[in-house]
Formats: sequence, C-alpha cells, structure tokens
Amino acid sequence: MELGARSWAIAVAAFLVVGAALGQQDATTPTQTEKELEIKKKEVKQTELDLQKKRAELEKLKVSLKYQETAHAFALSEERAVAVKRWLVKKGGLPARNITTEGFGQEKPVAPNINPDGSDNPEGRAQNRRVQITVEK
Repeated sequence: MELGARSWAIAVAAFLVVGAALGQQDATTPTQTEKELEIKKKEVKQTELDLQKKRAELEKLKVSLKYQETAHAFALSEERAVAVKRWLVKKGGLPARNITTEGFGQEKPVAPNINPDGSDNPEGRAQNRRVQITVEK
C-alpha cells in the first residue's frame, strides 16, 4: 500500500520522535512524546498548506505562460504574412491595397506539432509555418 505525502510525513515524524525517545538515557514520558508528535503533525500540516500554495502559484504561472505562447504564435504568424505581403509588393509589383494579411497562430494547423508519443514533431511544425495565398478575380 502506498502512503500519501501526509501519511508518510506523519509516519516519519513519529518514527523520529519515538526513536529519539528510545535513544535517550533517561526515560521520556508518554506525554512528552505525544507533545512532540503533535508538534510534528502541525509542522507537516503547515508544509502541506505551503505546498498547496506553491501548486496554486505554479498553475497561475502555467496559465500565464500558455497565454504568452499563444500571443507569441499569433505575432509570429502575422509577421510572416506581412513579410510575404511586402515581398509581393516589392518584387511582384502588386499594389499593397489589394493584399490583406491575417495570422492564425496555432489555430489552423495542417499537421500535428506533437507526435503520438508526446515528442516534438519538427516536420509538423515546419508544415504549420506557412503562408496561404488566395488570388481572387
């Protein structure tokens, strides 16, 4: 049976308190040991609360990072589209007013960025770094 973090910490604290009591030359009264155990339990509980706070902070950072990644992907996508527009205007002689650009970021992939085993898929990422051009009459 696997112990949870709290149960494991309490068991270790109890072991340390009892072990220390047995190792002493003078007899330790049960009430002293019980008090020490209660102190250790409170320390474990505080540690659990601290861990919960750290987990909550980490989740907030994950959400923030995901937002930043998405915003960055949109910016890169738009920059790529604008670069193609500039090239078409400069080298192709097309009027800029006839060309519109739009970046989609990660919204419309044509290939997966991640392989089924969870590893990165560079070929898929390369396929997704594209510019689609639609010519209308």
